[in-house]
Amino acid sequence: ALRGYPGCAFCPALSGSVAREGGGDDPWRWWTAAQIADVCGTPQADGAIRANWPLIYAALVAAGGASRESCAAACATIAIETANTWRPVEEAFWVPQPARDAYYNDTTKHAPYAGGGVKYHGRGYIQLTHDYNYARYGYADNPEALLEPGPAADVFGRYWASHGSATYAEAHDWRRCRGSVVGQVVNPPGWERLASIADMLLE
Repeated sequence: ALRGYPGCAFCPALSGSVAREGGGDDPWRWWTAAQIADVCGTPQADGAIRANWPLIYAALVAAGGASRESCAAACATIAIETANTWRPVEEAFWVPQPARDAYYNDTTKHAPYAGGGVKYHGRGYIQLTHDYNYARYGYADNPEALLEPGPAADVFGRYWASHGSATYAEAHDWRRCRGSVVGQVVNPPGWERLASIADMLLE
């Protein structure tokens, strides 16, 4: 089911590399799903972490950004960006559809979506937005694909590497790591929670 998405370079290899125990391909080499859920303060998401983290970890490995520090910051980012669900979601998913549509069209509440308007609102594990970002990762013609775990993990891994998020995490520069995701350097929202989660995972 994961095959056939444009740009999803690692999807065909998932069943091989992720399932192996031990070594660099083991997504649980540092923490169990229960430990991640506990540190993130999302005990209700234990099952979602079990299902989704192996895909995200495989994408980080494929992109060259799967160090322990990077993975700690990635876990924190996913908890923040998915509103603690640990599932690929769309922006403002928690409100009813009419209110969500109104939010997407109200540019006093968020920056205008570049390109195709509301078509390119936030989706995935990292809330990818704007037509140029969807085009960069190969999903401009099918943005809804980022509500599927495989494509969403693919984009997370490549975005994380290409925006310097892994590099900032390895330097424990949590503020810039968070800024690389939200595009705000001075005081990016959520950076203190990211720092707290990452520091606890790295203890």
